[in-house]
Amino acid sequence: MPKERADQDGDDPLRAPEASRHRKVLKQAGLISTSRRGRYRSHALDIPATATLGADLLAAFLR
Repeated sequence: MPKERADQDGDDPLRAPEASRHRKVLKQAGLISTSRRGRYRSHALDIPATATLGADLLAAFLR
């Protein structure tokens, strides 16, 4: 089961404004989807889009 960001451990926690900016960029790139349940939002990584990104990046280096 996914953890909420507030529950995740780490020495260098990502602050809310930074997390928001990262989510915005990932969403604009089509790499995550967001669903809403009441006041909570759930973000999910789009695995096929992420896999394509890796292939596109590799192709760009091989040109």
